[in-house]
Amino acid sequence: MKDVKLGQRVKDWVSGFEGIATCKIEYLNGCVRVGVQGKSEKGSKIPDIEYVDIQQLKLVDEGILGIGLDFPSERGGDRPNPTFFATPKPDLISKDDPNYISERQKRIMQ
Repeated sequence: MKDVKLGQRVKDWVSGFEGIATCKIEYLNGCVRVGVQGKSEKGSKIPDIEYVDIQQLKLVDEGILGIGLDFPSERGGDRPNPTFFATPKPDLISKDDPNYISERQKRIMQ
């Protein structure tokens, strides 16, 4: 299989392992591996992701792409970007205090 879309259900024709393509890794040497998340049995833990060479995969069906889920175009979830901690008042903190922020650190945080 030349291309796999994340979310498709794929099967490794060598081992018979089947699951949803959840990630794709492309190496400098051109090797492309796909992370395949298998289905868990009811009441058991979620199985580990298996990484399979893309050439060993065949398409089973559209997987979760075929059920009409709307994935956001931006990745990383809906959480806001992390912010730096609040800057303590410099006149209340000595240089020996672990909360002391140097002038250089203040410039970086701006």
